[in-house]
Amino acid sequence: GRVGGKTINTSSIVTTLVSEVPEEQRSTMRDISQATGLSMGTLSRRLNDGTIERKNTRLKPLLTRSDLRRGVMFDGKIGMWPVVKYLPAARNSRNRPAGTIVPTIVNVDAVLYRDYVITRVVPAIKAKFPSVNKRVVLQHDNATPHGAITDAILACVSTDGWTFVVQRQPPNSPDLNVLDLGYFASIQSLQNKVVSHSIDDVIQSTLEAISSEKLENVFHTFQAVMRLVNGSNHFPLPHLKKDAKRRAGTLSANLSCPASLLG
Repeated sequence: GRVGGKTINTSSIVTTLVSEVPEEQRSTMRDISQATGLSMGTLSRRLNDGTIERKNTRLKPLLTRSDLRRGVMFDGKIGMWPVVKYLPAARNSRNRPAGTIVPTIVNVDAVLYRDYVITRVVPAIKAKFPSVNKRVVLQHDNATPHGAITDAILACVSTDGWTFVVQRQPPNSPDLNVLDLGYFASIQSLQNKVVSHSIDDVIQSTLEAISSEKLENVFHTFQAVMRLVNGSNHFPLPHLKKDAKRRAGTLSANLSCPASLLG
């Protein structure tokens, strides 16, 4: 006969517990385990016996992000470009034969950085960014490759009435960098919430993760920081209750600037 203890977490119990977890909290087995209290071993067995199923979805990744109804003049999104090169695979693997074109990570040096800014970022700004005077200031931090972009280089693309200049971020001031304020944390959290099996999966997950709400939140925090910085880093990061205001319909497009800061 059968030996061992009785099964506590039956198929029906596991199905019920998992179905009660919101979809955004069950993108990985670890998330489900934390939300339900079920062990990873139990979930793995139920996945193998078909009680629960793994599903992958891609929310229309080939559709443009443009505002087709023209309800928004500009949503703040210039573009996202993966820094990879597509090269033939050197070896066979269980996923593809040798010679298949696959994305390969490359190091960002001055030449590559300048190429991305000149051939990708600047044309995207010209196509998407509404401006009366067509003057754009590109803010860079002090990373070594960023030194490749100078006002002299940007003069070459300052055509059709556009003027591009570069401005350095003040040293030791991460809160004046919108990437540090939210995007890096959002992208880094993907490693715990999304299972990626290839570089293509990482790129696709990153493109899907950055929503317009996240963009809006980061720029609101950025504006609030500019009101507080006052030449030093000694200030608490402001909490603006952005999500609550958004639900109530009271979230403003921009923060007001006190007159005392304009003197």
